[in-house]
Amino acid sequence: MNPAPVPLEGTPRLMITLAEEKGPPIIQGFSHGSVSEKAGLQKGDRIVSLDQVPVQSAEDVRIELLFKKKGDRATVKILRKAPPGGEREMEFEAVLQ
Repeated sequence: MNPAPVPLEGTPRLMITLAEEKGPPIIQGFSHGSVSEKAGLQKGDRIVSLDQVPVQSAEDVRIELLFKKKGDRATVKILRKAPPGGEREMEFEAVLQ
């Protein structure tokens, strides 16, 4: 007798598209109905940490999400451009999908 199949859930998502340049990854866009967009994140924000773990690349974000489940909350710290020519650090909480 074979064991019953176990459904495999995908990795939780922030529902964002990231671009990589020098420094932390930049939010380039959002999936339709994005939990991150609803939480207040914006295009152009640089993700500097996820649940207080520093990130330097889109791959770092993916790795941190491997330790999460759908429905978990994640604290995303970002840098956002602020006039005149500066940046401000902000935190947002998103429910992972």
